Amino acid sequence: MKKAICQKCNNIMRDKGESNYFCKCCDEYTPYEIKDVINFCDRCGEKVEVIKGCGSISFFCNNCNELRSKKKVETKYFDLNVKHSED
Repeated sequence: MKKAICQKCNNIMRDKGESNYFCKCCDEYTPYEIKDVINFCDRCGEKVEVIKGCGSISFFCNNCNELRSKKKVETKYFDLNVKHSED
């Protein structure tokens, strides 16, 4: 999943429309980079699936066969032009 990442604090930014992104952590519009965001299981390290429903987001690890909370998964950012082995 591609997301805007703040260049000041390295957190995911919020889309404010027309290529404007707002960083909630910095509380301002900051320079950003578009990066590929991939989440991994905190137990086994495998890539997890995103589960969206009723306004909430959770993750499912097929290897562990269980739901993982978004607070526990490990989020990694990859440059779009760099090939990574987790595909």
